[in-house]
Amino acid sequence: MLVVGGPLLAVGGCALFLSFLDISGGRSTRDTLSALGAIVFIAGVLAFLVGLLWAFARWADRRFKKAGK
Repeated sequence: MLVVGGPLLAVGGCALFLSFLDISGGRSTRDTLSALGAIVFIAGVLAFLVGLLWAFARWADRRFKKAGK
């Protein structure tokens, strides 16, 4: 779930970040929403990496249990 949900969360956070980003360079009243989008993007990327690590650990555990029989 983390491997699939992480990128979806990251894409949503990226879209939120980019939609409320003020391209003109001035200070915007939507800076908080833009920062929230960046945080959600980072959380999605971290969730994806944790999911990959977890999947690899489960694969290795099952592989060594099967070899130990």
